[in-house]
Amino acid sequence: MGITLTAANVVVFAGLPWTPALKRQAEDRAWRNGQKWPVTVIIPLVLKSIDEDLNRLLEAKTGIENELIDASQDERAMMNAVMRNASAPAVNHHSATS
Repeated sequence: MGITLTAANVVVFAGLPWTPALKRQAEDRAWRNGQKWPVTVIIPLVLKSIDEDLNRLLEAKTGIENELIDASQDERAMMNAVMRNASAPAVNHHSATS
């Protein structure tokens, strides 16, 4: 559940979500069209608490997410190159000298 704000530029997490996507969504609520001020995200963490563990888990999940996105983009670029080469007209390298 979120709150719709029209002038906020600070996001403070009272409790961390379990996924990077939910964390990004909460942070992104402060970004809007016409935003003039930088948005500050505050994540209070208590040492040796579940929040500290959860924050590490979120960072690990974000790393996995980024690796998958990078791999997907690399694979897409490779497939596009293969498709371009496959659709290019064949070039005859043999000259007809008869």
